[in-house]
Amino acid sequence: MSLSRQPVKVYGHTEVAKLLCLDLLWKPIKGKIRFVLAITSRGPIILMSSDLSLSAVQILELYCKRASKREHVPGLEASQKEDCVIASGPS
Repeated sequence: MSLSRQPVKVYGHTEVAKLLCLDLLWKPIKGKIRFVLAITSRGPIILMSSDLSLSAVQILELYCKRASKREHVPGLEASQKEDCVIASGPS
């Protein structure tokens, strides 16, 4: 297992991120979950998705889009902005 370097759009800017993508059995749901370790200029993050058809790049970009939209929503508390987001597709 090694990290691959891939171009990704992070918060509106394209950069090269280091990514590791693993599909692992997760006991709480008795099924596979896609885990993505991403190291960007903003630091490391681990994301997970129940949609195994999404690539690591897609999962990271979806997270960045959602997180940047949350920053612009009035009334959100700082602790809510720091919550981990699970990127998932239709069930």
